[in-house]
Amino acid sequence: MTANFSKRFLAYIIDLALLVLFLAVTSSVILNMDNQKVLNNELRTIENQFLEEKISTKSYLNQVSNIYHEIDKERVMVSILNIVYILIYFIVLPFYNNGKTYGKKLIGIKVVREDENDLTLNDLIYRNLFINGLGYMLICLSLVYLIPSLYYFITSSILSFIQIVLVFTSVFMISYKHDKKGLHDLWTKTKVVIDKK
Repeated sequence: MTANFSKRFLAYIIDLALLVLFLAVTSSVILNMDNQKVLNNELRTIENQFLEEKISTKSYLNQVSNIYHEIDKERVMVSILNIVYILIYFIVLPFYNNGKTYGKKLIGIKVVREDENDLTLNDLIYRNLFINGLGYMLICLSLVYLIPSLYYFITSSILSFIQIVLVFTSVFMISYKHDKKGLHDLWTKTKVVIDKK
């Protein structure tokens, strides 16, 4: 039997809480908070100058894109950790745990293939490319040192918008489609079902 939206959502909230906890603990050790505070203060100053019409739109965009670029450069190690955690938690763990993360296990659901064969690592990787932002993070991480700040800002903003649209589309599909499948389920020919064990 296919799992409904509320079960999937609750399992995901549990999984997300665990990941955020792991990331918060480890990122606090490696992230230089002083630089983050300076960059955030600069960002607020520029936003205030723009709102008070002290700087032009072009100047505002250039300065904001530089700051966001610097913030993302500061957070490269955190981004790498986030990617590693997603790979371990949403790909490796379900691969070796019969399609279940800890959240799914607590709620009593699991990911299976439609053809009833065993899940593959590729199935789980493709599911996570956009549902957990893995594709977005990998692209942004690969571009952060390769392209100038304005182009990086524009590219990451567009990718972020696409990521949000994909997630909301999947949520809508899981909520309202009769088969309760999101885009990631359709793409990988997988589904989330009630675990009868």
